[in-house]
Amino acid sequence: AIYRGEVIGCVSLMQKTHDKIKDSKAYQLRGMAVLNKYQGKKIGKNLLEHAEEHLSSKQVKTIWCNVRIRAISFYKNNQYQQLGDEFNIPEVGPHVLMFKALA
Repeated sequence: AIYRGEVIGCVSLMQKTHDKIKDSKAYQLRGMAVLNKYQGKKIGKNLLEHAEEHLSSKQVKTIWCNVRIRAISFYKNNQYQQLGDEFNIPEVGPHVLMFKALA
């Protein structure tokens, strides 16, 4: 996401399997970030929707991600479902696995 020539948000995707996701062609949303001063302005939502549309255009059926605890509600509000229990990523903190079936 670019605003007035400044990168204010980004999203990265990679094709990657997960032992709890039964789709061998699934993609992981590996990282998503929006600068603090631009959070709460639907930029993250727009980035996520754009990423999902991009994957859908490539006939990808499943997107998944490791979600920080504080971001669970954001993903739930965007129709992601939690799969399994909370786990810890060393030096990063607690996360949950979430996924979404794409149309």
